[in-house]
Amino acid sequence: MEIISDHRDQRSQAVRIRQPEATLRARINRHIRFRSLVPCLLLCFTLAFAGDRHPEYSGRVEAHAPKGCASYKWLFFRLYRAELWSDSKTVSEADYGLTLIYDYEFSRHDLVWASISEMARISNRPKSDFKSVRLRLEEIMRGVSKGDRFTAWRVSENILEFFFNGEPVGALNQDVDLFLAIWLGEKSRKPELARQLLEGNCKSSVETGGGQAK
Repeated sequence: MEIISDHRDQRSQAVRIRQPEATLRARINRHIRFRSLVPCLLLCFTLAFAGDRHPEYSGRVEAHAPKGCASYKWLFFRLYRAELWSDSKTVSEADYGLTLIYDYEFSRHDLVWASISEMARISNRPKSDFKSVRLRLEEIMRGVSKGDRFTAWRVSENILEFFFNGEPVGALNQDVDLFLAIWLGEKSRKPELARQLLEGNCKSSVETGGGQAK
């Protein structure tokens, strides 16, 4: 009876030893299968972005991807990503849209103050000249947090329509091109990013172009 009991104890111990080994092999196999899927997942992510036209551009732009992109950073932090949308090779005379997708939180006051400050700097005019623009922007702008999206669609030199997360929020009827020059003009604080937008540099949604925000 003691011999039989010893055999049973040995078999039980062998089973206990093999169980962790089997668990480890199963984990390794799952890891290998997951790693084999990574290239496909990355490809699918890139393709999904390539067809990611924002709903506010429906009926306005036929393109399924932005013409140009740029990331605006402060130190190592990306504040927002800018996208230029247009079906035209050049946007100087065409209808086009500028979309800002935020990675950082800003208040309505932050956005209005920065916009007016930059418009005054670029035009070399006093801020007091932009009282009516400021009042209009205070009606249009919203506080933003990560993932929020503002789009400005240039209808003409006198009409700039705004959308917040795809919903219309108003229009600016003066100094339209001056407002857009904050990001697209020769006197932009980051002219290299303006060129990146205008010249059609848009790699992917994980594009890493540098530069500081306005």
